[in-house]
Amino acid sequence: MGGDAAGVGAFGAEMGASARFDGLRNAAGRSAAYTDAARSALTTFARDTRGATAIEYAMIAGLVSVFVVTAMTLVGQNLQNAFYNGLENMFNP
Repeated sequence: MGGDAAGVGAFGAEMGASARFDGLRNAAGRSAAYTDAARSALTTFARDTRGATAIEYAMIAGLVSVFVVTAMTLVGQNLQNAFYNGLENMFNP
């Protein structure tokens, strides 16, 4: 395992060549199944466009509802002011 310490430029025992990496292995020494499962799951999720239409419709519905609520609030305030001004003019001539 160790090399000759008397070699040129050597400062102590050296390790031998590294073993070839064959991939991840489980406790039994067999190749681990699905070593790239997380990466492929993320890639699949990123490329999936099946729910995109539903999300777009939800965003459009949300924006429309915000505009409708804002418009109704403004119209309601104008109607309330007109109604109260009419009542005030009727009872306080």
